Amino acid sequence: MIRGLLLKSFREVWFSTCIFAVCLGSIKALFAYVLPTFAKDFEMLWAPTFVKSIIGAMLGTEIGDSIGPFTFAAISWVHPLVIALVWTHELTFCSRLPAGEIDRGTIDVVMSLPVSRVRLYVCDSLVWLATGLFLIAFAVIGDLVGTAFVADGEKPAIHRVLAVAANFYGLYIGVGGFVYFLSSSSSSRGSVIRAALLILIASFLLNFLVPFWKPAKSFELLSALTYYRPMAVLNGGGLPLWDTAILAGGGFLFWAAGALRFRNRDICTV
Repeated sequence: MIRGLLLKSFREVWFSTCIFAVCLGSIKALFAYVLPTFAKDFEMLWAPTFVKSIIGAMLGTEIGDSIGPFTFAAISWVHPLVIALVWTHELTFCSRLPAGEIDRGTIDVVMSLPVSRVRLYVCDSLVWLATGLFLIAFAVIGDLVGTAFVADGEKPAIHRVLAVAANFYGLYIGVGGFVYFLSSSSSSRGSVIRAALLILIASFLLNFLVPFWKPAKSFELLSALTYYRPMAVLNGGGLPLWDTAILAGGGFLFWAAGALRFRNRDICTV
C-alpha cells in the first residue's frame, strides 16, 4: 500500500516537476555563464553606492568595496526568478494534501484507503522531499554547464557550489513544511496558496529592505532568506550548518504540526 501511495503522488507531480526542473536548470545555466562575464566590465563602472546596496540586498549581505566574479555567481542562486520557480513548485505540490483533495471533492476517495492519515501525509511528503532533491540537482547541473564556458578563476569550486545547494535545499524544506502546515489547516487550496504567497513575498521584501531601512533590521530573523547566504559560501565559507539546520528544522516542525493537525481535524465535504 505504501508503494501505491508513493506511486500515486509521483504520477500526480512528475510532469510538472520535470518542467520546473528543466526551466530551473536552463535559467541557472544562462545566469552562471552570463553574470560572471560581466564582472570585469561592471568593476569599471563600480561607483554608485546605491547600486552596491541594491546588489547587497539581493544577496542578503553587505559586499566589500570591490566586486568580483563570485558576487555574480551568488546572484545566480538568489535571483528572484530562481527563487520564484522553486517556491511556485512547492506551493503547487504541498497544497495538494489535504486542502487540494478537499477542494476537488476527492478527499473521500483518498480517506477510504486502508491506511492512516499520517501514513498518507508521510508518503506524500517523501515524494516532496525527493522532488526537491531533483530540482536542486538540476540547478547544480545548470550551474556546472554554464560555468564550463567561464575561466577557472571566475567560477567557484564545485564543493562550494554543493554547499550552496545544500543550503538551498534547507530553504526548500523550510518553505515546504510551512505550506504543508497551512494545507493541513485549510479546506481551500486557493486560500493556502494566497496565504503562503503573501508570507513568502513579505519574507522576500523584508530581506530586501534590511540594508535600506533600519526598523526592518529588528525583524530580519523572521525572514527565511536571512538563513540562505550563497555569497558567504562562495567567498570561502563552508556549508552554513547552523543556517541550514534552522531552515530545515523549522520546516520539519511546521511539517510535524501539519501532520498532527491533519490527523486530528474534522473534514467536512458537504
